[in-house]
Amino acid sequence: MATVRNAFSAIAVALLIAIPFFHNGYVTGLFVVVAIDALAATGLGILVGAAGEVSLAQAAFMGVGAYATALLAGHGWNPWLAIAGATTAAAVLAVIVGYPTLRLRGHYLTLATLGLGIIFVVVLNQASSLTGGPSGYGDYPQLHLGALSLTGDVPFYALAWTCVLLAAAGRAVLRASWRGRAMRAIAASEVAAASIGISVRTRKLEAFVLCAIAASIAGSIYAFYVGFISPTSFGFEQSIFLLVMVILGGAQKPAGPIFGALLFVLANEALQALGSHLFPSTAQSAVAALQIVAFGVILIVVVRLLPQGVAGAWLGKVTS
Repeated sequence: MATVRNAFSAIAVALLIAIPFFHNGYVTGLFVVVAIDALAATGLGILVGAAGEVSLAQAAFMGVGAYATALLAGHGWNPWLAIAGATTAAAVLAVIVGYPTLRLRGHYLTLATLGLGIIFVVVLNQASSLTGGPSGYGDYPQLHLGALSLTGDVPFYALAWTCVLLAAAGRAVLRASWRGRAMRAIAASEVAAASIGISVRTRKLEAFVLCAIAASIAGSIYAFYVGFISPTSFGFEQSIFLLVMVILGGAQKPAGPIFGALLFVLANEALQALGSHLFPSTAQSAVAALQIVAFGVILIVVVRLLPQGVAGAWLGKVTS
């Protein structure tokens, strides 16, 4: 069985490398979106899988990365320095928000992060002189590497998937470290973890900051890839989608959020095509209804039959 899994994994990696050479802009662009979502979901997977907490502010941190990058680049910063500045801003915000809110547990913490996400969208809409308000913001330069301007699907495919693989590798290293073991102990029992000398709040805060950093970088890539950002891209719905990706793929495995993002985006594209075919006059509302029903059913099936997610079932039992 392990040989079969390794063979299929090798095929998947080969296909991932080969996609840009298919010269199909739709497919390449679709996998850029998968990579951006996978990067943000990988960060959320650290918080959910390692620290046992749920955040509904992941889209807000994506928005921080996107808007901070766009605003800094639009005001003359080198785009790469703008990404670094945005990442730093997201990390600082995560510390400021996380320090008091991580005192909360369970659904209280989830509701607190939901409030952060709602406040962020309200600020984006109201600060129209800075962010463009509901109309969005697009007055910033393209990403470039020296004299080479990075435009089109293929450069962003390479950039986004490189970041995803680095994030997954980083999470694997974290999992094997004493910090990762401490986080898993906290997820199992905060009281037991504290009784053996683990600093519960510090480890949770570290997971929350790493979660925000991954989301911020994903938002920065999104901003340069799309070339225009608006508050609707970073609302409550996107946070829910990212959480679905983590649960669908499996929070315990570093590859889990990547599996989840791939399955979610492909299923979403299929639902859009189905909605447009079955309900051509009301395609958008039909797709929204299909999303709610279909992903609700999928989540029930996954939680009931595959509690470790698709990646957990495929890659085998999670080791400690």
